[in-house]
Amino acid sequence: MSNKNRIIVFTRNPELGKVKTRLAKTLSDQSALDIYKFLLIHTEKTIRNLGCDKVIYYSENIQHNDLWDDTIYSKYLQKGTDLGQRMHNAFQDAFNNNFEKVIIIGSDLLDLKPVHIHQAFEHLDTNDFV
Repeated sequence: MSNKNRIIVFTRNPELGKVKTRLAKTLSDQSALDIYKFLLIHTEKTIRNLGCDKVIYYSENIQHNDLWDDTIYSKYLQKGTDLGQRMHNAFQDAFNNNFEKVIIIGSDLLDLKPVHIHQAFEHLDTNDFV
């Protein structure tokens, strides 16, 4: 992968009662938080060794000394009034910093594997978006 590639992870800050709220309705806030933390760990392990720039965009506040190692991941705060605007701003920042291929993923995708990221970057060679 090229150093002109960036993967962006949009994440919610893992706070009790603020993540996986639909799931919490049938389980509990604590169970929902535990599941979300498990998914965060999975996402981090999935992208850690990818040969591209990696950025975490937090929902509420930037966290240091957390799961996302500051020596591997750049960290920013999501900016915008809705998800579309926040994603647009993250893409715009990447392109303004001369990245050529940019992917945004969520932080809770259990089926995500490194091969999916590799394929997405490859498809961006011949497509504007995937």
